Amino acid sequence: MLKLLSRISSRERIMLAALVLVGSMIWLSSLWRNWESVSVRYRKVKLELDQQSVWLDNADRFENELEDSLDQLDPDKTYNDAELIALIDSLAREHKVSHDLGTPTTIEGELFLQHTLKVSVKNVPLPRLIDFERSLATRYPYASLEDFSISANKADPRLLNARLTISAYQLTTEEDYSNALFD
Repeated sequence: MLKLLSRISSRERIMLAALVLVGSMIWLSSLWRNWESVSVRYRKVKLELDQQSVWLDNADRFENELEDSLDQLDPDKTYNDAELIALIDSLAREHKVSHDLGTPTTIEGELFLQHTLKVSVKNVPLPRLIDFERSLATRYPYASLEDFSISANKADPRLLNARLTISAYQLTTEEDYSNALFD
């Protein structure tokens, strides 16, 4: 190797050294990027494992709290999607609120189904809207107001237009699961 280096000119030796240096820098920068991505993934995994460890350490407490919460809920008072529509329609009619009901969406959970309904209210005075909201609040935790936006009617600012998102939870039982499997 030394014979080979002694036979080439000093300019070629400098160019060869520069080539080796640039190649080494490219290799080291690639190695550094890989190290950064591995360390970022390592930190994320470590954080997630720490969080899961806390969950596992407190699993009995979480299970007891879940049982206590479920014991406080009456499955017969929960609403399915059709019952949610009927509830909102009857409350709106009771408080003389003109409304349009959207189509309910359902999200399936392990212990419950969450039904969400969007409602549009048009040209309603503030006292009626407040009464409607208060009567809905009496149905908590079985039905609740998730989102509420209000705006004044441009033609008559005494009247209000509102958009509501209402959610209801329906507790599921093992019987519900078996019926869903065979339907």
